[in-house]
Amino acid sequence: MHPDPEIIFVFRRSFFVLRFLCIQGLVSCIFFSGCSTVKKIQHFSELMTLKRYSEAQDAISRDVEMQDRLFNELRQEIETGKFNYSNAKCVKKRFGVPVFKRIKEYKGQAAEQWLYRYAKDFKGDRVYMYFDGTGKLIDLEYMKISGGQPQNEE
Repeated sequence: MHPDPEIIFVFRRSFFVLRFLCIQGLVSCIFFSGCSTVKKIQHFSELMTLKRYSEAQDAISRDVEMQDRLFNELRQEIETGKFNYSNAKCVKKRFGVPVFKRIKEYKGQAAEQWLYRYAKDFKGDRVYMYFDGTGKLIDLEYMKISGGQPQNEE
């Protein structure tokens, strides 16, 4: 007994229509949504660079905030007379790494000068500390800027 040719024709036609619709759906998915995925993959290294840049900017912002907070605490300790650190190690542990360090002659002797200030304020208040060769604090200069003119205080 042979199957009816008309049933086979309908079955084949349905199969081809179904196959066509599946292929069309797949092509549509790739064309409409996969395009952005393909572009994302093509530009993955650039996207990762932007991500790292954003993370670096966040880290810089946190560092600036911390440096400003520590400088405020340093100023407050100096102004209230509570500053009682005698060596570079203690100062660095409490207030972090200075903005600037250099060796310079100070009162007739070689000294390491440290500068503390706000992270972005180049013309504002600043604190200079001078340490001898053993790291002992020799002197401290607090330059409070008021009206654009520096005034030394201790």
